[in-house]
Amino acid sequence: MGNPVPLLFLEVNTPAIWQWETFTDIMRHLKTFPFNGLILHQQTLLALLAKPSPRCPPATVEHLLLARSNALHYLQNVARYCEENHIQLWLQGEATPDCHDLHRKFPEFFLSQDPHNDAAFLNLFFGETLPEILSHLPTVRGLRLSLTHLPCTRQRGNQRCNASTRACVYTAVSWCCAIIRTKRGPASS
Repeated sequence: MGNPVPLLFLEVNTPAIWQWETFTDIMRHLKTFPFNGLILHQQTLLALLAKPSPRCPPATVEHLLLARSNALHYLQNVARYCEENHIQLWLQGEATPDCHDLHRKFPEFFLSQDPHNDAAFLNLFFGETLPEILSHLPTVRGLRLSLTHLPCTRQRGNQRCNASTRACVYTAVSWCCAIIRTKRGPASS
């Protein structure tokens, strides 16, 4: 049995990543150094990739669906390129109830200041939205989430995270969960 190869990721957090030329430049740097993984970090990435709720106003839904479709198509090309070059692709973004873009896609959860709406939104987002996003990106190997405003206690939060993730870390400032996929299967629990 051989020695396991340690993972060495390059995290990229720039809006320029949405330009193919920038992405290919980053890939050239990855090949120069011993990186075997790439983390694309955009604060609003998950909001961009989330499918709008059926209760989203018809006047905005077409624009939101087009932006989502374009982002998914681009990330599918990025994922294909990474897979062909033996680079693990991970995505990182925030999933917080105070995100304006998520308010536009899921207005039914943010019409009142009821704290139960935040918990209901997070249950929907983690239970349905994230799996739906990942179903369109089968070669993405992991997802790192910043959960800076999780509205629950540490113990309840750990239970929620452990149900859908392999790693969940709590700090005094924020939650960070990582969903890790096995080869091409669903997220591991």
